[in-house]
Amino acid sequence: NEIAGGQINTELLVCGSSIGQSHYHPEILSDMTGLSCHNISLSGTALATQFAVLKWYLGKNEPPKLVVLNIDLFHGDIEKSIYRPYRYLPYLNDDILFRGLSRIDNRLWLHKHFPFTNLLYRNKDYQKSVISHCLLRLQSRPDFLDRGYFANTRPRMGDRAANDFLQKNSSGFRYELTEPYLVLLEDLIQFCRSSRILLVLSLSPVKRELLMIETNRTEIISFYERLCLSRQLIFIDMSHSSLNDRDDVWVNMTHMNATGAEDFSRAFGSMPRKAAPSRVPVA
Repeated sequence: NEIAGGQINTELLVCGSSIGQSHYHPEILSDMTGLSCHNISLSGTALATQFAVLKWYLGKNEPPKLVVLNIDLFHGDIEKSIYRPYRYLPYLNDDILFRGLSRIDNRLWLHKHFPFTNLLYRNKDYQKSVISHCLLRLQSRPDFLDRGYFANTRPRMGDRAANDFLQKNSSGFRYELTEPYLVLLEDLIQFCRSSRILLVLSLSPVKRELLMIETNRTEIISFYERLCLSRQLIFIDMSHSSLNDRDDVWVNMTHMNATGAEDFSRAFGSMPRKAAPSRVPVA
């Protein structure tokens, strides 16, 4: 609603998936940088959806000085469908958003003109979400997001899923960067440049157990370093931080809780804003 109403108009804008939504604390980043900050990351999204939302944002709000794009290494391809498409349903009359999302899934025109079809499209939690949001409205409960940031206070999710993943990939896990993803990333870079926005690519910390089985993280990081040097972008790699070894800050292997997000945001916000790759230890 804030995007659609042109109510944000921030100087520092954070984009990403659920990692971006729960790791970048706008209040702390504002205190550290002296810039107003808002987080428009959305859970379950990859680069194509994030780019569509960013274009929509800029069609309604003033351009920020900086866009921080949290790089999610698990999403090195273009998504084949839109996660929870009902979230965008009230705004599909906006041509910019509709065109951007339709490039991911051209079935979206059906949901624009026949909204009930959302019930049939990958929305097992649609009814639950509608009911829970209606109840929160009736109770006059405040929004659980703070300038788009989700303070993750959930307990640790346990080790079963993590152990299953680690066991399944005990011989090593490899990330991919597909050609369509690289083309879209270049489009995003050029779009920010034409909009006079400084683009920052950022890698968040991950739990140590995941780092130990990633066979090509160094290769992926080297790619982003070369890209940012050649395009005069900022690249901040905080994936090798002391937070990786702290059990008290993790909900699962890739998502930190509110305590970890606060420590991460303080370290991220203290980084000098220069067009050079950086690796940062987090105390």
